[in-house]
Amino acid sequence: MLEALKETLKSTPSEMEPYINDWKLPVVDLKTMDARKLMNRRLRDVVEIDQSMFAGSYDGLRENRKIETESFMMAATFTCTNIRREDLPEGDEINMCKAIDQLFQRMSDEGKLNT
Repeated sequence: MLEALKETLKSTPSEMEPYINDWKLPVVDLKTMDARKLMNRRLRDVVEIDQSMFAGSYDGLRENRKIETESFMMAATFTCTNIRREDLPEGDEINMCKAIDQLFQRMSDEGKLNT
């Protein structure tokens, strides 16, 4: 879907409008796009993780598959999920099942400390 730049900047003061080019930008919705169509494995991993997180389907993230640590961190950034590097296993790749279990353990531990 292409969206005009001026449409995305609706709150811009009217005196600034003459200085904004009306470019058309491709806009994607991570929640609804078909990740299977993505040829780049890293990007597909990020989109699939984000879709599971947005849907609240963390069980789907527990699949026993390996992804690059950077892909997992990028997905966490897009969903504003507080994942720290120290929460993840060492190495360039992580096992999704182990990573999610560690994340939930940390969240559970922090919840116990805050009560």
